[in-house]
Amino acid sequence: MFRTTIALLALFLLTAITSALPQYPSTGPILPYPTNTTITFYQGLSLGPTYIHTNNLINPGDASIPPAGSVILPRTIGDCGMEVSRDIIQGGVCRRLRTAGVGVRQQERGTCVFAIWRGSAVCDEGWDGLLAEKTTVVIPRGNGTTCVVTGVLDGGRDVEASGLWLVIAPAAPPKTSLDQGALDFFLIIAEHAQFEPSSLARHRLPPNTTTLFPPPSHRYTAAMAEPQHRDVRNHVLFEIATEVANRVGGIYSVLKSKAQVTTAEYGSMYTLLGPLNRASAAVEVEEIEPRDPAMINTIKSMNDRGIKTLYGRWLIDGAPRVLLFDTSTGYYKLDEWKGDLWSTAGIPSPPDDHETNEAIVFGYLIAWFLGEYVYHEKERAVIAQFHEWLAGVALPLCKKRKIDVTTIFTTHATLLGRYLCAGSVDFYNNLQYFDVDAEAGKRGIYHRYCIERGAAHSADVFTTVSHITAYESEHLLKRKPDGVLPNGLNVKKFSATHEFQNLHQVNKERITEFIRGHFYGHNDFDPDKTLYLFTAGRYEYRNKGVDMFIESLARLNHRMKSAGSDMTVVAFIIMPAQTTSLAVEALKGQAVIKSLRDSVDHIEKSVGKKLFEKALAWHEGAEVPDEKDLITAQDKIMLRRRLFAMKRNTLPPIVTHNLVNDAEDPILNQIRRCQLFNHPSDRVKVIFHPEFLSSGNPVLPMDYDDFVRGTHMGVFSSYYEPWGYTPAECTVMGVPSITTNLSGFGCYMEELIENAQDYGIYIVDRRMKGVDDSVNQLAEFMYQFTQKSKRQRINQRNRTERLSDLLDWKRMGMEYVKARQLALRRAYPDSFDSATDDEPGFFDGTESMKISRPLSAPGSPRERSGMMTPGDFASLQEGREGLSTEDYIAWKLPEEEEPEDYPFPLTLKTKKGDGSGATTPTMTNGNGNVALPDRGVLASASTIQ
Repeated sequence: MFRTTIALLALFLLTAITSALPQYPSTGPILPYPTNTTITFYQGLSLGPTYIHTNNLINPGDASIPPAGSVILPRTIGDCGMEVSRDIIQGGVCRRLRTAGVGVRQQERGTCVFAIWRGSAVCDEGWDGLLAEKTTVVIPRGNGTTCVVTGVLDGGRDVEASGLWLVIAPAAPPKTSLDQGALDFFLIIAEHAQFEPSSLARHRLPPNTTTLFPPPSHRYTAAMAEPQHRDVRNHVLFEIATEVANRVGGIYSVLKSKAQVTTAEYGSMYTLLGPLNRASAAVEVEEIEPRDPAMINTIKSMNDRGIKTLYGRWLIDGAPRVLLFDTSTGYYKLDEWKGDLWSTAGIPSPPDDHETNEAIVFGYLIAWFLGEYVYHEKERAVIAQFHEWLAGVALPLCKKRKIDVTTIFTTHATLLGRYLCAGSVDFYNNLQYFDVDAEAGKRGIYHRYCIERGAAHSADVFTTVSHITAYESEHLLKRKPDGVLPNGLNVKKFSATHEFQNLHQVNKERITEFIRGHFYGHNDFDPDKTLYLFTAGRYEYRNKGVDMFIESLARLNHRMKSAGSDMTVVAFIIMPAQTTSLAVEALKGQAVIKSLRDSVDHIEKSVGKKLFEKALAWHEGAEVPDEKDLITAQDKIMLRRRLFAMKRNTLPPIVTHNLVNDAEDPILNQIRRCQLFNHPSDRVKVIFHPEFLSSGNPVLPMDYDDFVRGTHMGVFSSYYEPWGYTPAECTVMGVPSITTNLSGFGCYMEELIENAQDYGIYIVDRRMKGVDDSVNQLAEFMYQFTQKSKRQRINQRNRTERLSDLLDWKRMGMEYVKARQLALRRAYPDSFDSATDDEPGFFDGTESMKISRPLSAPGSPRERSGMMTPGDFASLQEGREGLSTEDYIAWKLPEEEEPEDYPFPLTLKTKKGDGSGATTPTMTNGNGNVALPDRGVLASASTIQ
C-alpha cells in the first residue's frame, strides 16, 4: 500500500518553482502547530461525475459529508508553487492526460506534489530521491495522525495516479460549488484517479492571504471540459523566430521584407516574438507600452517571475510590434527544462551545446508566453508560426500541453540536408535511402535533428520555402509538407524605367574606381569593355557552388583567350571568412590611385586657371596658348613621380584581406589549382572579398545593394539552396543572374517562365547532368553573356526588372494566407462551413502558368496589339548595322483581348492550346480564363485584403 501511495505524487499539479521559494531543510522536519491555517477533513467523499455535474462536489453544509475534524497549521501548504489569488486556484497546471495514466512533466523547476497520509510513520519514509524541498506536517486526527507532505517531484516521472490528494480550495467556503479552478482539479482526479472510500483534506487559506507566486507559465485545461470556441475570423497572429530584429541570416530578410504586407493585413493583432539581443534591439526597436489587455497581463506575469522582456515597435517598413525575451533570465531553469524536454518529447540535449541551450530556453519561454496569453485571451483564435528549428522547441510543448493555439512550422532548410550536402555525398539521388538517425549522429547533430523533426511533426501545418525543400523534408523529417511558402521581397518600383539604369551606371562607376586601385600597374583593359560578375553568401564552399563557379571561370578564361575576345570579366567572390586585417597591397592600391587623382586634379585646376587667364589677356595678333605655357616644370615632375609610383612588379592580389589560414582556405586553393592569378593576359580576373560589404570599408566602400546594382550579373551555382535570396534580389534590382535547378528560386522561375534566360534568369541543370556538364553549361552561359552588345544587356536588364512583381510579397503573401487558413481549419473545423469554404490547396496538381518569351521592349503596361516599342526599333537598327539580333524574339499578336474584370485572388494556371502544342499565358479565377494582366494590376490584385 505504501509503494502504491507514492505513485500519487504525480497526478497533475504541475506548477512553477521560483527562486523566491521559502527555504526548508531538505530532510523535512516535523513542524509545530501554530495558528494560521485551517485544514478540514471530510470523510466518505466520492469524486464521481454525479457530484461534478450537479455542482454538488463539496458542500460544507451537506450532512452526507461530515467533517472529520480540523487542525491549525503553521503556514500555507502552497510553498512549492501552489497559490491562491482572487479566490481561485491559479497554481495547478496540467496537460490533457493519456488514458493509460497520468503523465507528469517537470515545468521549470519541478512538479509540486501534495499528499495526505494516515499515520506519522510514513512521513519520513520512502521520499529520498523523489522529492526535493520536502516539507512534512503531522496533523493529529482522532486516535491517529495524518501526515501532509509537500515537495518537488524530481525527474518528471510518468506514474499511475491513485490515492488521496490534498486539494486547495478558495479561502471562503463555497456555498454551492467549487470555482472553475478547483473544479478542473476534481475533473482530472475524477477521470483518472482510483479512489477508495476515505477522507479528503481541504486546505483553506485565511482571507486576504498574500500570494507568494505569480500565475504559472501556462494554463491548465480540464480534461473533460468542452472544446473552447474562438473567433477564427478575427484571429491573432504571432510569428516566432530567432532573427526578429536580430540580423543573423536569411530569415531576418524574410521577416523584415514581409512585415509590411502582414502588418497591413493584421495591424495590432500581429506580433513577432524573438530573443532579445540588446545591441541590435537598441538600434532596431523602439520600446512602447502594449495596449492589448491579454498582452499586458501576460508580460506582467512573466516579468513577475523574473523573465525580462522588451515590447516595442520594429523600426522597419510596416513598423510591426515585437516582443523580445531576455533568455539569460531563464537560464537558471535550463536543467529542469532539459529534463522536461526529455521526458516530454524524448529529445536529448548535451550540456556543452550553447546554441541548443539557447533554443531550449527560448522555446520554453515561448510556450510559457503562449499558454499565458490564451488564458487571458478567451475570445479570439491564436495562430503561432515558427521559423526554423531554433524556434521549434515550443511546438512539441504546445502540443503535449494542449495549449489552445494553432501552429505552423516553416523550415527554410533542413539541418541534416545542409550537413550532408556540405560533404561529398550524392544527396538528391540517395535522399530516400539515408538512415537519418545514423547520419545525424555521425555529424554530432542528433539532438538538433530531434528538435527539428519534433517541431515538424508537432505543428498543425508544416510548410517549406520551395518544392525542392519539400521533397527533402519528406524524406529527412519523415513528414510531407502541407504547403510551400516561397520567399518574397518588398519591391519598390521606380516611376520610370531609366531610373534603375541610371543607378546601375552610378554604382558601376564606383566599382570601377575600386578596380582601378586594385589593378594599378595592370590597368590594361577598357572599363567600357569590362563586365562585373559576382557571387555572394555564407561561406559554404560546396553548398553555395563556389567550387563550380571558380572552375567555370577558368574555362571561361581559356575560351575567351582562345577566341581573341577584347572583353574582360572581373569576378567578385563576396563571402565572409576569418581574417586578421586588410591586405597591404589592397590598401596601397587605393592610396596610389587617390594620390594620382589628387595630383591630376591639382594640375587640371592649375592648367584651367592659367588657360582662363591667357584667354582673357589674348588680343588679335597674339599666339594661341599651348601646353608649354600651361603646364609648368614642377607639374611635370609631380606627374612623373606619380606615374613611377604606379609601377608594379607583382601581380594584382586575389584577396583583399589577410586570411587567418590562407594555406587551407578552400576558395584560395581552388583558385590556385585553376591558376587564376590575374595575369595581364587573363581575360578573367578574380577578387576574393572575405567580408560583407559595407559603406565604411576603406577598400570597397559600398553597401551590398549598391554593389549589386553596379554589377552586370550574379552567379549562384548552388548545390544546396532551399530558396536563394541572392538571385531574387538581383532580379528585383534588374540584374541578370545564374542559378540552378537545385535552388528553390531556380525551380520557381523554371516552372513560371518559358525560356527564363530571355528574362535574365539562367538556370544551370545540376539535377540531371554530371558535374563536368554542369560546369560547361555555366561557362557557356557566362560566355554568351560576354557576347551581348551593350544595348542587348540594357534590354535584358529591363526585362529582368519586370519580373520583380512575381517576387513581391503582395503576391507571395497569398501563400501565407493559405497556410494560416489551413491551420485554423484544422484547429477549429466547426467554425468553417465545409460546403462553402474549401480547404486552401497547396499541392492541388494545377500546372503553373508559363510566362511566354518576351518582347524586346523594356516594358509596356499591357500587351498592346500592333504597337512597336523603342526596343523593337533598337533591334531593327542593330540589324541594319550588322549586329547580332538573337536577343530579340518575334511575338505573335493575340486575336482578341479578353476582359479585365476578374476577382481576387488570382490563381496561376496553364491554358491548353488547340492541339498545336503551344501554350498561351493566362490567369484563371475559377470561372474562366482571362488575359495576363499588366504589372500594376497584378500588384494590386495580389494585395492581401
